[in-house]
Amino acid sequence: MVHRVLFERGTTYALMGKKAMGIKDLEKILVDNPDYPEVEKKLAELKE
Repeated sequence: MVHRVLFERGTTYALMGKKAMGIKDLEKILVDNPDYPEVEKKLAELKE
């Protein structure tokens, strides 16, 4: 459940133009669960 919240918040930060904060939230997910769906894709989008 926590990972879903971090994913949503990270995505919302990105939409608000706060990419660094979004990346930080998404990277927190990877620490605990590197196989979480869509995280790698979303991180790649934000780091472009």
